[in-house]
Amino acid sequence: MASPEVFDALSTRAKDFYEENGYVQLRLAHLPDFAGACEAAYAVSYRMVGSPTKAQAAFANKDGVARHLVGILQEKDPAFRMVLQHPTLVDAYRGILERPQLVFTHAKISFKMPRQAVPWFPHQDNGYKPLATASARRALAVFVFLEHAGERDGTVELFPGSHRLGTLEHTKVREDPVRGDYQLALRDPIDMPSVFVEGRAGDVLLFDGDMIHRSGISRGSSHRIALIAEVEPSIAHRLDAFGRKPQLASGSWSAADRCVFAVKSLCSPRRYWQIVRHVPPVAAAVRWVKATRDKT
Repeated sequence: MASPEVFDALSTRAKDFYEENGYVQLRLAHLPDFAGACEAAYAVSYRMVGSPTKAQAAFANKDGVARHLVGILQEKDPAFRMVLQHPTLVDAYRGILERPQLVFTHAKISFKMPRQAVPWFPHQDNGYKPLATASARRALAVFVFLEHAGERDGTVELFPGSHRLGTLEHTKVREDPVRGDYQLALRDPIDMPSVFVEGRAGDVLLFDGDMIHRSGISRGSSHRIALIAEVEPSIAHRLDAFGRKPQLASGSWSAADRCVFAVKSLCSPRRYWQIVRHVPPVAAAVRWVKATRDKT
């Protein structure tokens, strides 16, 4: 099992650690502007977690208790962008992915309602993508601790080296019967040593899209609030998880790029799903059609 090690920046040694283990933990609270951005993001996040909107709440359990608030890069408040697009983090994204043009496929507030049954089962983030293309996509998961989190708080548990297994088969675990929310879990049990990542406010955990990970519940009073995102190289004008032009992590769009994204977004079923998923009769019909299609 790899011993937890924390770095002040993505140095050569830190990148070697990432390549070997599939993750790296950066401690960036020594940067005053980053620490200040994290404090501002925590204040906004705590307020949103206390009063989530139906449109943003996601990955609810069987009791309707959500785990994520989605779409945060579209918020008018720049707090989240100030963290996720901080120059030191952007340099780390580029250093790992080795591409100049990078995009966020999604960004969310991740949290644990205290003493609620909201665990994450062992899975890979790439499991949520089509299996035929998942491993070919160089995805980088970003987990920014906005408050201290340890095992008792439901912090992330990683399986170092599991990224070398490629994208594995997953099964869908349906949870919220009203909204149809689900999470994925590895089809087969994982038999590898694991490590709980204990983080301070301002720590950043970066890990490979094929890294197997999970988390438990918050057994105390902590909400274990964090910002999570996924960064990928921009390829073939791929839309984000919501069928929209993705937010840039690094680089810029040309006028032609913007036109292509506009056309693709207008034709994307994911874009319209974000609207109809909050209309129960329509959402139920769409889910029934999809389930019927998947069985055939």
